[in-house]
Amino acid sequence: MPPDSISPHTLLVPGAQYEKMRQALKNPTAPWQTISRDALRQAATAAMNQGPWSVMDKDDAQIAPSGNKHDFVSYSEYYWKNANGELEWRDGQVNKAMITKDIDGLYKMWSAVRILGTAGYLLDEPRFSERASFLLRHWFLDPKYCMTPHLKYAAGIPGRVVGHKEERIEGRGEGLHRMKELPRVLDTVALLETTSCWTKADRDGFRAWLRAYVKWGTESELGMHERNAVNNHGVYYIAHMLACALYLDDKPLAAELIEKDYKERLIKQIEPDGALPAEYERTRPFHYTVYTLQGFGLLAELARNNGTDLYEFQGPKGQSLHKAFEALVPFLKGDKEWPKKETKLRLDESFVALRLGGLRCHDPYFEKYLETTFPDWAREYQNLLWPPPL
Repeated sequence: MPPDSISPHTLLVPGAQYEKMRQALKNPTAPWQTISRDALRQAATAAMNQGPWSVMDKDDAQIAPSGNKHDFVSYSEYYWKNANGELEWRDGQVNKAMITKDIDGLYKMWSAVRILGTAGYLLDEPRFSERASFLLRHWFLDPKYCMTPHLKYAAGIPGRVVGHKEERIEGRGEGLHRMKELPRVLDTVALLETTSCWTKADRDGFRAWLRAYVKWGTESELGMHERNAVNNHGVYYIAHMLACALYLDDKPLAAELIEKDYKERLIKQIEPDGALPAEYERTRPFHYTVYTLQGFGLLAELARNNGTDLYEFQGPKGQSLHKAFEALVPFLKGDKEWPKKETKLRLDESFVALRLGGLRCHDPYFEKYLETTFPDWAREYQNLLWPPPL
């Protein structure tokens, strides 16, 4: 592991925060630190026995129309067949029959790598870093198993009936949403780069993969569709592409995403009073609003650590990310009701948005809601990345 004086070159959470927490966890001074540390170690120990995953795990029925098994394939999970055998969209309702091996493996790999890589650095346990490196290498770099750097066949709609024949169609722009975890995963990669587990060959190979993916994602028709989406998809597109641009030191793309794309999303998606109309219209407005604010938060944190404060930036009608977070508070307090009946949020779905709302908007109610709604809040290891306010 690296000497204590080395800070990783992370993008989302400052490297100094990782270094500071790494030192703090050696002798925790707050109960939540001990709880979060132990939960992280427990999760990382469990992840040691999971995977590896790859796009080569799928059976022949799920191979892309290209015939190349290395091509990632996923289906739109909100489509269901009705009584007439026709496909219909059911917003917010996941059809498990639409979950492919590739999408299941990708999400499990993202989760395991983040937990293992974070634990390896913060807990100074090389075995976790070694496993995280292996999982990334297996998915992205090993010639026998690696995924091709595009999402041409993601979020497709299989089984669409044309006459009496089923048609296999290619992917949709929504498929790029499958890479939404890259801002957090790239921080993990930066942690691994401080170890001997992630070699120069790994670093060079992974950067080459990302460059190819970014080129496809910024030039393809599907990429442009997602980039222009006026809902959470557009936000997460900007966030994950910004993370890639910063990691690859692509300054022109990073500047364009911050100065142009972010401001366009702000103007189109946030009302002057902070409302997010595109998410309020969904079947689960509470979930989608918080989810979208999480995406905005990840984007703003990347920009913030690159010297630009997006929380206070205002659009021509006074729109701002700060107002969007504050507009959530009356709903959290119960002073306002959502337009549709909503189930409670899960901690893992809402932690980042709630914590950033408290930290960046300086509103103590976010923290109160987090702690009263989720008694086990301290078991979320991301407390170690964005610690609770003192």
